[in-house]
Amino acid sequence: MRTRTGTPIGHRVGGVIALQAIGCALALTATAALWAAGTTTEGIAEVVVTATKQGATSIQDTPIAVQALTGAELASIGAVQISDYVALVPGLTYQDNGPGDKRYAIRGVSSTGAGTVGVYLDEVVITGENSQDGGGQQPDIMLFDMDRVEVLKGPQGTTFGSSSMTGTIRFITAKPSLTEFTGSMSAGALDTSGGGTGSQLNAMVNLPLVQDKFAIRLAGFYLDDPGYVSNQFEHNANETRVKAGRVEAKLAITDDVTLSGMSMVQQTAADAIGYYNTLTADGLPISQAPGYRPGQFFQDNQAREPVGNRMSMDNLNLDYRASYGTYTFTASQFQRDLNYTRDASYVLQAFFGLPAVTTGRSVIDYPKERTLHTYEARFASSWAGPVQLLFGLFDQTEDRNFRSHVLFADPQGYVPAGAGVFLNRTEFDKITEKAIFTELTWSITNQWKLTAGARGYDNGADESSDGIISFGGGAGSGPVALQSSKDTGVIGKVNLSYKPIEHVLAYAEVSQGFRSGGVNDQTAAEFAHVTIPAGFGSDSLVNYELGLKTSWLDDKVVANGAVYYIDWSKIQVQDEAVGGGGTFPYTGNAGAATIKGLELEIQAAPIAGLRLGAYANFNQAELSENSPIASDGMKGDLIPYVPKTTFTVTSDYDWALSVKDLKATVGAQYAYVSSRNSELVSSDPAFEVFPSYETTTLRTGVKAATWSAIFNVANVFNNTTTIADSSVSYPQTPRSPIPNRPRTYSLIFTTSF
Repeated sequence: MRTRTGTPIGHRVGGVIALQAIGCALALTATAALWAAGTTTEGIAEVVVTATKQGATSIQDTPIAVQALTGAELASIGAVQISDYVALVPGLTYQDNGPGDKRYAIRGVSSTGAGTVGVYLDEVVITGENSQDGGGQQPDIMLFDMDRVEVLKGPQGTTFGSSSMTGTIRFITAKPSLTEFTGSMSAGALDTSGGGTGSQLNAMVNLPLVQDKFAIRLAGFYLDDPGYVSNQFEHNANETRVKAGRVEAKLAITDDVTLSGMSMVQQTAADAIGYYNTLTADGLPISQAPGYRPGQFFQDNQAREPVGNRMSMDNLNLDYRASYGTYTFTASQFQRDLNYTRDASYVLQAFFGLPAVTTGRSVIDYPKERTLHTYEARFASSWAGPVQLLFGLFDQTEDRNFRSHVLFADPQGYVPAGAGVFLNRTEFDKITEKAIFTELTWSITNQWKLTAGARGYDNGADESSDGIISFGGGAGSGPVALQSSKDTGVIGKVNLSYKPIEHVLAYAEVSQGFRSGGVNDQTAAEFAHVTIPAGFGSDSLVNYELGLKTSWLDDKVVANGAVYYIDWSKIQVQDEAVGGGGTFPYTGNAGAATIKGLELEIQAAPIAGLRLGAYANFNQAELSENSPIASDGMKGDLIPYVPKTTFTVTSDYDWALSVKDLKATVGAQYAYVSSRNSELVSSDPAFEVFPSYETTTLRTGVKAATWSAIFNVANVFNNTTTIADSSVSYPQTPRSPIPNRPRTYSLIFTTSF
């Protein structure tokens, strides 16, 4: 069960933890005193979600583990990507291997193969896949003009399908208003310690072109994220540039029929990813690498490693609201072009004796094209009686082309036009999913509610290859016959909730999740003279969960939590076959795991203007039986990249200034993540333990009714602990640790009208 990289969150336990603990104690003491004095406040605002597909409900009245961050909350902390808000969602982690190459995990369920977390932009399925590289490739949607981000924890397979094996992330955009002309603009500057400077800009305008009937909403975003890793070719080479734009339209055909559409494009590019080396490939100190720059993270590369990612997302949605329920018909398309490049010079030197600085200077390039077409029709009842129904049909087709080729580079690290090819292979995949799903909810009494759901699915995967595999100019194989796999079955869930009083909701749930199987690349295996299985099966899990949602003191305190036990079987893992051409990786099924966890979320508003928060997850994720192949893991081995403990505390305070209509604001966030293992077994050459770490963020600024200026310092103590490793072929090449992002300053001005 190998993965390539890790979750960016940090190190340093000790003095800062002690200071934070003292600060929390003082804050709680002061809070108690203020409450005792009877100070009034507006309380924690209600957040409405559509996580169940049965209409809008308050989070506190929704009997599942769902958390939502509103657009206002995201803007207040300057969040534009997942690294900015992940610490506020207990149980959510991610691995980062560069722009557009991420892997999300919820409650510790993560392994080789396709994503275990479903990802949606409104109704568009944008879930990543990774049948070739063993980890990642979830899209990192930029958070501009967002209504909210919903994170659903635990299997969501009955309503969101196989991609939602252990949860779903939904990015909900702000929708056009049919009545108001509004707009906003934000601009700012960024600076990273030991690195470069950057900028950020986004804007939005809402245009009601026909009052109460038709409106469009336009939004744009630009980010120049500073780099802080250099190589012999470029200073701050991992600088990341993101451009995005979105247009949404809404047409009220009648009072009951609404047609809406959305189209978004996001493009990301960087000249390198954010790893560094401490040794050269020859085992010398990195200071002896060509072009070394003192005082910076430095890569010992002989070729450039550009990465790029372009996504387009389109959706058309028709809603018909009848007196007895709502019909929804949605059609969407997701297109993604992803290009991932790594230096292959030292690999060719180690395995084929080609000198890395001359005839072996090369890159391995992975261009991939994906297109998903998704259609869904569903009905959600609003009957007067105690029974409600959700029923839907789902159809999705994905076409995917993947190419892997080694290209020779010139002395400047570029791949010139007409460059020589050392290895070349192309795969063509077609993946289909057809499903029917339903949920039936029975309000047994005013306090008890029972929900039962099921999804029947028919998934298929076909793979073929052009068979053109060259190897140093050697002969290749011919066309390869189509390979196929198929998964059919039914999964379900049962949820029982109890609401004894107005502000307390308890629930118990048993739910199933699954991930489809697939085929292995027989063409490349044949060329490597190894025999591998034609395909691999689906893996599945059962989640047992107890949850409690409460609010107190007129909603001045909200406390939610859940305990869960996950039984995960037939885990998809990366195996290796051995043959005359060496070893060859493939995907198989092996072993089982159990995950036991507790997650907590507490928010408090003790006095006007003050907000406090605490978020924690405690997770024990380990194999529950020996794998058939010992190198795949044995009973008791910890699942890689899963921290046992994450803990975050936040505080924000606004108060009026003597200057008319102005408010001052200050905020702080402290996050702690425990250690993680890079591999299942310590005998693996790539095994290492990433230490625990902590980060602190501070911000301050001034707000008015229509503008604000916020100064933010992320990673105040400049904790650059190693959080992952991105080595291409260890130990033939040196370790490539990924550091926690260095201290970064930002100053953001925002105005609205």
